[in-house]
Amino acid sequence: KNEDNTSQIGLTSETLAGPRDAPEYELKSGTYCEVIFSGRSESGVITLPRTAIDGDVVYIVDNESRLQSRSVVLGYGVGDRIMVRSGIVSGDRVVVTPPIPAIDGMLVRFK
Repeated sequence: KNEDNTSQIGLTSETLAGPRDAPEYELKSGTYCEVIFSGRSESGVITLPRTAIDGDVVYIVDNESRLQSRSVVLGYGVGDRIMVRSGIVSGDRVVVTPPIPAIDGMLVRFK
């Protein structure tokens, strides 16, 4: 996770120097290898903890301290965070651990 709450994900593959069907190049069960992921960085991306997402819905607290559900379009997940492509904007107050039951319009008090 970067300081600005963006993440990088991608895939780079490397072919071993040898015939593909050669037994000495075959990865067997229990074999360990080092994998390096690289990719382009996306700026202005919002990521949320997985706990804040219920399917394709997140809950925000509006200006009247009321709970509101928002449909979101999700992107990649990295670790415990998931990229939100649309549905919320910077400055929205997202509930990280929604109440059970989460009901639109319920009053939210912060402690």
